[in-house]
Amino acid sequence: MIKNQEDDFYREMDKKTARTSCCTCKTMTMLFGVLFIITGIFAFYLFKQIKQFNYSLEKIYPSTASQNSFSEKLQVNPEEVKDFIIVIKSEELTSIASSGIKTTFFEIKEIQAEINQDNITVFGKLIKPIKSDIKIETEPIVEDGRVKLQVKKTMAGKLALPGAFNSQFEKSINKLMDENFKDLYENYQVKTIDLAEDEMVIKGSLKD
Repeated sequence: MIKNQEDDFYREMDKKTARTSCCTCKTMTMLFGVLFIITGIFAFYLFKQIKQFNYSLEKIYPSTASQNSFSEKLQVNPEEVKDFIIVIKSEELTSIASSGIKTTFFEIKEIQAEINQDNITVFGKLIKPIKSDIKIETEPIVEDGRVKLQVKKTMAGKLALPGAFNSQFEKSINKLMDENFKDLYENYQVKTIDLAEDEMVIKGSLKD
């Protein structure tokens, strides 16, 4: 009699445990389902923001003439000129970057640089790791006697990218700048940079 009661008790416990386990599995399945849906909606939102493009700008076309003009401005004779003033135009900056920027992590094509009184904005087509229109806001600074563009903000479509992307873009942009200004840096050092509408005014002198 006692044994039968014990068997009944354990059978009842097994039934309750089975029901509890079943409920737990259903709850977990529902939870993962909800999380999957939320993740999908969030991913779709990010994709939509990245693909949207609302930058209003006047198209700046690169040209061989502008590229040659840029190179000629850097041909300063150290035997004749001690202090220099060079004025760079938006079209000239765009022309020297016309080949684009390509690294292991990203690739940007159709670059154009717009110089205004507050900053230099770089526009382009991001090809890798995702395809999107990109806008990079930079501020020119003097560092070690050279022109550097400090990235302040990067937008892919309508989405502001994390700061970690800024350092990668900044490194590549300044590598491009160093390559194109190398003739000037052989004998001269930059002292100041001033911005105006469509103009970057660079002043400097012979190296000490």
